[in-house]
Amino acid sequence: MSNMKNLYIILVLILGVLACDNEGGESVWNPDRTQGIAPVITSVSPADSVIAGGEIVTIIGQNFSPVVANNYVNFGFGLAQIISVSPTELKVIAPAKAIPGKAPSANIKLKVGKFGVENWSNQVNYKLLAPFVSLQKKDFFDVNLNEIYGMTSDAQNNIYANLYAGGLSQGIRKFNMVDSTQTLWANSTFKFDDLVFNATDSKVYAVRGVRAIFRFAQNGAQELFVTEPTANTQFVTLEKAGNVWYAAGNNTRLFSYNGTAWNNTNFTADVRALKISGNNLFILAKQAGAWGLWKSDITGGTLGAPQIYTALPDILPTDNAFSLEVFTNGEMIVGTDQAPNPIFLVKADKSISPFYANVFTPSARAFAVAANSFLYMAKGIAGATDKGDLLKINVGARMTIR
Repeated sequence: MSNMKNLYIILVLILGVLACDNEGGESVWNPDRTQGIAPVITSVSPADSVIAGGEIVTIIGQNFSPVVANNYVNFGFGLAQIISVSPTELKVIAPAKAIPGKAPSANIKLKVGKFGVENWSNQVNYKLLAPFVSLQKKDFFDVNLNEIYGMTSDAQNNIYANLYAGGLSQGIRKFNMVDSTQTLWANSTFKFDDLVFNATDSKVYAVRGVRAIFRFAQNGAQELFVTEPTANTQFVTLEKAGNVWYAAGNNTRLFSYNGTAWNNTNFTADVRALKISGNNLFILAKQAGAWGLWKSDITGGTLGAPQIYTALPDILPTDNAFSLEVFTNGEMIVGTDQAPNPIFLVKADKSISPFYANVFTPSARAFAVAANSFLYMAKGIAGATDKGDLLKINVGARMTIR
């Protein structure tokens, strides 16, 4: 009786399966069902390499998804940020690095994936260039947590920097960017906020929070160049064009000195940096609690009334701004201590974005540009175990140094 019961159960199961098959429904697994078509890469621009962390890469090909979230662009160690898509073109920003504080791998395999498609595209050999090189010297930066404040450059690829450590000035140092050597330019007991190298007399000019401009010859003592007579004036930033010097600080005016007389222009603000580009003086300042960039026209060495160029809403009121650099293509960068992105890129259309996101930390105290068209940045320190550094930044072909 038991055998007959088991036979009956088996027969019922067989009939059930046949009935389902006759209904014509699709099974859960169908070996004849095809997957979506895998993407194909036909070309990449720039052709063989790009700077990691900030440069735009254009990928031309086929079978890309028109939906941003359905595309994946892999640079070997991480996914890129996708900024625009079409079935035949992807624009992405190359990722900065896989591990914080580590440079990206130079040689990678670039490939594209698409949601719902099992296979990746063909792989393209590609290179990611490091956005910066550290110039830290063990006999210099590792001692007493040296930190750069004022910094300038000359036309022979030399950087001049005022070093400060443990509450004491370490003097003004000269870095030769050709042979990677550093020497003492001049002794100083003060911390200087800003430096300018003057090619006319080969001296370094400096300001340090008082109403005066100082200067140093090589191996020379501090000289007083000129004093501004107005009480309660302080200079923390300095710039020069032709024979005219421009200085500013937390004052009610901007100042210019033509070698014989001072001129001033009303401007109540905490000014942190000045940069000249063409016939314009660009001003990084905090006014009424908000950071911004202003522009003042220069006519015959005289400054016009500063006009707001753009607000800097991404720089929070609790953070500090220190430095400014202007490029001939209309872009500029602002150095701050805002983590995790202390450098902001201000484009010609006045849009603002991090400059090489998540690459530089903790702060950008000063910038300098040498004749080799690299940007140099003085890295600030954060905490008792941190060390100052001088970074050589690859700004890429899209920027031309002023």
